[in-house]
Amino acid sequence: MLLVWCFNTLLILILGCRQNTLASDGDSTGVQLAYRQTQPVAAPKLQDIYARRKLLLYLIFTACGEGKIPFVSATDIAAVAYRAVTDIESHDCDHRVLGPELLTYDEIAQKLSAALGREIQHVSLSGEDRYQGLVSAGVSEYYARFLTNLETAAATGFETHLNDEVEKVTGRPPKSFDVFAQENRAAWI
Repeated sequence: MLLVWCFNTLLILILGCRQNTLASDGDSTGVQLAYRQTQPVAAPKLQDIYARRKLLLYLIFTACGEGKIPFVSATDIAAVAYRAVTDIESHDCDHRVLGPELLTYDEIAQKLSAALGREIQHVSLSGEDRYQGLVSAGVSEYYARFLTNLETAAATGFETHLNDEVEKVTGRPPKSFDVFAQENRAAWI
């Protein structure tokens, strides 16, 4: 199984709203990737729902600590997958698709703050607090434990890897987080 820290997951973490979006990788392959962003189960009162959504627009909650992660765009993943299934010659390998830089969530928050013109903060939680927060938001216990384990592994440095797989397969470098933030700025405004 390939674990990918995807930029579009960050959209889900921050947006907290229901929205269907279609993203294109912007190259001549015409690869398009549909993804769905969903909101955790909200409190029943309208003012609570509004307050929770507003809070999600300014805070990123993780148990990743200072762990560095090679965030990758879903469009880069889709472009590699497209080439893997359409190239005449078989790739005959597993592709580990990684982004171009290792970033902490604190750095992600700083980059988003600069792109959006408002302060975004990363709230670093203990593994148990993260697990309880996910469960209280309506995530199943099994999936909450899975996500928490991924994040605590990242906190220990498990994800500090880079490679040139995207460029080798597609002929172009992977998208940086700064480019992703600018391209998707309207989703956070």
